[in-house]
Amino acid sequence: MADLRPHIRRSSEELIESWYADGQVEFVGQFAAQLPARVIGDLLGLPRADIPSFTKLVYLVTRFISASILPDEIPESEAACQQLRDYVEKTLEDRRRAPRDDFLSDFLGKADAAGELSPLEIIFQIVQLIVGGTDTTRVAIVVQLALLLQHREQWDAVCRDPSLIPGAVAEAMRFNSPARSTDFSHPEIFSAVSSPMLRTRESSCLEAERILGASPKCSSSERARTGPTPSIMFNAMNASRESMRL
Repeated sequence: MADLRPHIRRSSEELIESWYADGQVEFVGQFAAQLPARVIGDLLGLPRADIPSFTKLVYLVTRFISASILPDEIPESEAACQQLRDYVEKTLEDRRRAPRDDFLSDFLGKADAAGELSPLEIIFQIVQLIVGGTDTTRVAIVVQLALLLQHREQWDAVCRDPSLIPGAVAEAMRFNSPARSTDFSHPEIFSAVSSPMLRTRESSCLEAERILGASPKCSSSERARTGPTPSIMFNAMNASRESMRL
């Protein structure tokens, strides 16, 4: 990750320069969502021309793990899952035919040599990297800014002394984790595991979504009462029940 810092800084500066002259920015869409997708895309060696559509696709997929997704939104997320799977599969096939000096080619070479992962599992590993590396980072960036704006004395402190930034980031991650809460499909399971810790995790997720501007329309417990919600990530990838357990 240390080697990626200069590249991430350059990507950040490019994004800022693209809207700095306007004097204002829609921060979530024009920076917080763009930076993680661009960094992951560059890490995987994706064409820059693909980044806008790739970004849109990724966040449609992550809507499924949102606490505010509605039943009529599931088909769109399911279709996005299939499209992302197809895109990753095609990219992996391209790397097998023409390896490059990049992360994806290195990962493929080692995975194929080890022979421990099936082709589907290799695809899913990369999909997990994409989803985990974009959505949680987007939420973390937004939460960090929101917390600093809510506590202006802390904002002023980090502006005066940039050496405080690492500590501010670590504290924001501790105080309001960007990690999503766990959804349960069956009421009896949800009731059995309902605990202060679970409710705390759920609150953290909902707070992040509130800041992102997606006001939750129903809770996990309300969705649980309506019946099972399919894991469309796995369904879209046509994984077997045994694969889902892994």
